[in-house]
Amino acid sequence: MAKILVVDDDRRTASATAQWLCQAGWHAVAAGSVAEGLRIAARGGLAVCLVDAGLPAGGGAAIAAAARATAAGVGLVAVMPGEAGALATPAWADAALSWPASDGALLEAVEAAIAAGGRRREGPPHCPVLGDHPAMARGLGVV
Repeated sequence: MAKILVVDDDRRTASATAQWLCQAGWHAVAAGSVAEGLRIAARGGLAVCLVDAGLPAGGGAAIAAAARATAAGVGLVAVMPGEAGALATPAWADAALSWPASDGALLEAVEAAIAAGGRRREGPPHCPVLGDHPAMARGLGVV
């Protein structure tokens, strides 16, 4: 089963995005910090990482390196604020996704990253929500 890691230093955004992806049928997990994202990426088994391009201290590049060290075919999508094409895609990313994104754009980015990595979604979703913040446990309903 394809596993998606969503990393954003805004826990509510990471959680809401992962929960929405779960509802869409994917296995998605959320990380609300660079350290948490690194721990999850180091475990391996990821097909896609959606990473906030604005993470502090080079966090996006570090998560990309950790994910690629365990799975060469992992797709890395930089989530960037603003209009598409307004900012250059970071060197560590395979693609960029403007945020906020429509449901269709989010699914398209995930499916394109999985297709590029040669992985397919299979089986029922398993969607743990990581972290102990109350917002991580609630379905926020808005992405």
